[in-house]
Amino acid sequence: MLRLHDACLSPLPHPARVDAVIGQPVDTQLLQDTGLYPALQPWLADGGAPSEWLLNTIPGLRALATTYVDTPGSTNLGTFLLLLARARLRAQGNPVVVVSPALQNLLAATPLSRALTLDCLRSPSPLLYIAFARPNPWRISNALSGLHECEGAYLGQFTVAPGEPLFDQAARARGLGLDPRRPAHVLEIVVTGSPVGKRHALDDASCDIVLIYQDAREPLPRMLERHFAWYARAAAGEASLHTPLPAGEIARLRPIIEQLALVLLYINLGEPATLRAIQGSDLLLALRRLGADEGLTFATVDSL
Repeated sequence: MLRLHDACLSPLPHPARVDAVIGQPVDTQLLQDTGLYPALQPWLADGGAPSEWLLNTIPGLRALATTYVDTPGSTNLGTFLLLLARARLRAQGNPVVVVSPALQNLLAATPLSRALTLDCLRSPSPLLYIAFARPNPWRISNALSGLHECEGAYLGQFTVAPGEPLFDQAARARGLGLDPRRPAHVLEIVVTGSPVGKRHALDDASCDIVLIYQDAREPLPRMLERHFAWYARAAAGEASLHTPLPAGEIARLRPIIEQLALVLLYINLGEPATLRAIQGSDLLLALRRLGADEGLTFATVDSL
């Protein structure tokens, strides 16, 4: 039975909330019902298979994805990519990182993001969900329900070899400054917005963007400018079914991506105390009471 109006569920981060509301892994169920799961399952945990590759390779997957194009409350393939990100997180063992309020405030107040280079974007897992502390100032939009507070983001990180089909879109390669003779890093970001204050626990929002880069020493702001300029063009849709990214969405996405980069940088410091299990935390206790913590791996990122 759907628990849409259970007030305890809306504040949970997306991976736990959706499972708790629906009572089953809806991403897996959908893929099984369409008959696509057997072909897709071996690739869900693969660190070299970006979502675009899956869409173009797994028979029937792109056709399914296109049925989600611009559905109510979704932009482009937003709802489908959110389901796919959830399935890939599950295949990785459900790694979820929770950022403490103290560290989040500290990172948000630092000007360091303007000096970050792309080598800080290394994730400890090919797919990871980072849950922000709330309240926070970041928002993403849903065409039907307005602005939602950002609750976190799925991060997928992949490496593609030279000559892969990802490079076949000549206009994108030029727009993003890609050299088909070199490997590329692909960072898929699916930001999720909280349903708190909305109609029910699934009245949320999502916004996705794919960042492709080759020089890990490049400054993050320069890479973002190049991508935002590309996604603002109609030609961006030739490969990924994207409509031009409005200026308002770019303005909302930028600080969220910068904060995600700072969290990854902090994780990559490698200090033993950076990540600690939160067995006694309010979040995990709440999940256990709700029966929603099955298989979720929680850690908190806190100040040393």
